Amino acid sequence: MGSLHPTRDLVFVKDTVNGFIEIAKSDSLLGQEINIATGKEIAIGDLANKIISFINNKAAIVNEKERMRPEKSEVERLLGNNEKLLQHTNWKQQYSIEEGLQLTIEWFRKKENLLQYKAEIYNV
Repeated sequence: MGSLHPTRDLVFVKDTVNGFIEIAKSDSLLGQEINIATGKEIAIGDLANKIISFINNKAAIVNEKERMRPEKSEVERLLGNNEKLLQHTNWKQQYSIEEGLQLTIEWFRKKENLLQYKAEIYNV
């Protein structure tokens, strides 16, 4: 992995889709920029450890130099503000990060899904 300390506000795909639907139903948001966000952040290292705890407690994180971003290019923090979304729609986060990870892991465990995924490719 690369840097473990940057944080991200992660939204499960089903919550994101529901956000788009709610935004489309709201005339008051026409032409507005909207964040579909949880308002919570998690460090990449903590996220990796959650995934490890769900899949294989014996796994370890390995940092690889080629995955580290050049100096001053790392986005240290991405945290969305969902206040406008919550004020103008009925959107609510339905899936916790743990639930989203579990559903994603279950998806990858299905052979027909895994065949569609290009695990051997690392896109930079």
